[in-house]
Amino acid sequence: MSRSISMRLRPGSLTLREATAVARKRIKDGLYLIKRHGGWFRPKAQGYTRDLAEAGIFNATTARGYIDVEGLSVWPVSAIAEQVATDIADTERKLVALRSLQARVATSQAEDA
Repeated sequence: MSRSISMRLRPGSLTLREATAVARKRIKDGLYLIKRHGGWFRPKAQGYTRDLAEAGIFNATTARGYIDVEGLSVWPVSAIAEQVATDIADTERKLVALRSLQARVATSQAEDA
């Protein structure tokens, strides 16, 4: 996943206020997920989760309101959608493999009985 937006302060660069303004301008109208220190904000920003499927979806105004929080980044849903599609495809492949194994185990058990 890439294309996250965060506020970055570099020594000798922008002030906190200037860096926040730049980051807020980068957040275009649309929908976002918000991540802080490895955890996704849950819906209504009520806690964190490491499970992407449990993450909340926030509008640009809400995302802009949090952008000055240390360790926080916002992610456009378009960037997340690509990752979700990949994760679903991987999970479906694993499910097929596990069902095949399950069938082989059942066949082996029946032959041993």
